Amino acid sequence: MGIMIYRDKEAANAAAVTLLAAQMIEKPNCVLGLTASSMAADIFRLLSGMTTAGVLDWSEIKIFNTSEFISQEAGGLGICGAYLKNNLYDRIGIDMSRVRAPRHYAKDLQAACTEYESELIEAGGMDMLMLVLGRNGHIAYNSPAREFSAFTHVELLPPDTVEESSRLVKLGLNDLNHTQAITLGMSEIMSAKRIILLAIGSEVANAAERMLSSSITPAVPATLLQLHPSVTYILDEAGAIAL
Repeated sequence: MGIMIYRDKEAANAAAVTLLAAQMIEKPNCVLGLTASSMAADIFRLLSGMTTAGVLDWSEIKIFNTSEFISQEAGGLGICGAYLKNNLYDRIGIDMSRVRAPRHYAKDLQAACTEYESELIEAGGMDMLMLVLGRNGHIAYNSPAREFSAFTHVELLPPDTVEESSRLVKLGLNDLNHTQAITLGMSEIMSAKRIILLAIGSEVANAAERMLSSSITPAVPATLLQLHPSVTYILDEAGAIAL
């Protein structure tokens, strides 16, 4: 476990990009897990710039989207998928056949969850997973609960998570229903070989303190990362103010 605290979000984002880029260079055919978050927009911009400069090559990379909002509209990328496409995929020219996301529009959502689990297993799991800490301690869309959900599942999102995630919608994406999402479960998250956890800004400071200092509890899902053998916590000074 490593805790890295930077003076501001720009420096914190640059540190995250360095780790992601190093993973890609070390293993050009690695599997990445990415979270669609407005907090990661600058990270995606920096990765895109490195790609344009010829530093990064995505031709053999496979990407798994950690979560997607459930929609009644058949097909399409979904809210999170569209955000990632607009902010990263289109800019790096990745073959979209190498991008995986839950079938958020499926009539049988349990089958869609099982299918996504199987795709991740077939890919060999994630070499590196980038997560963003939510204000209530959620990661991906695993919300505070009485027990951890191990595998890909449908999550009913609490109001604070819905409000927080609405930033994606405000960026011009069409929202049909963002009170439920399909998300990777905690077992799948913990199976990633390496994890980067971003805790940026004062609004997540209390959650960051609980994540790092509290006993492991499903009431703060991010506390489970304390058991992971290779997680790097990246905070700016605002996010670390309660530590």
